[in-house]
Amino acid sequence: MKLSEILLKRKSIRKYRPTPVEDGLLQEIFEAGRLAPSARNRQDWYCIVVRNPELRKQIGAACCDQHWVGEAPVNLVICGTDDIQMNCGQYTNPIDASIALTYMMLKACELGLGTCWLGAFHADQVRAILQIPAEDAIIAVTPIGFAEGEPKPRPRREVAEFVRFVD
Repeated sequence: MKLSEILLKRKSIRKYRPTPVEDGLLQEIFEAGRLAPSARNRQDWYCIVVRNPELRKQIGAACCDQHWVGEAPVNLVICGTDDIQMNCGQYTNPIDASIALTYMMLKACELGLGTCWLGAFHADQVRAILQIPAEDAIIAVTPIGFAEGEPKPRPRREVAEFVRFVD
């Protein structure tokens, strides 16, 4: 599948089949994340893989009671470490971890798996559930699994609405 096809196919999945995700597929997803660029190539992020049904249920509750999150056979929690401010004023944690998660989500789509980027979560609750160190930032959560059904495409802006040329 070409990247352009993956970009058109990827959607936010909010209903999952209970089918387990094979380790080999997860390893391919993690390899995609490993290849993502990061500021100064520091790669200051990590991924927590949650398969335990009870923990997934708790994470769904911590994700603002989006219980469907726990119905996916896998949850990923992406965390950043050693946040530094770049010369442009932006901090590396949210950017580097987001790029890595995006790579992983696109790979998951290529492999026939669904994901849904989640920023709607209570970080303190997720931190407590997974015993994440206080100094690490929790950037995002995504369920991973085989979609139950196919969601309709969501509207997107036209290119002319967000591109500005300066010549």
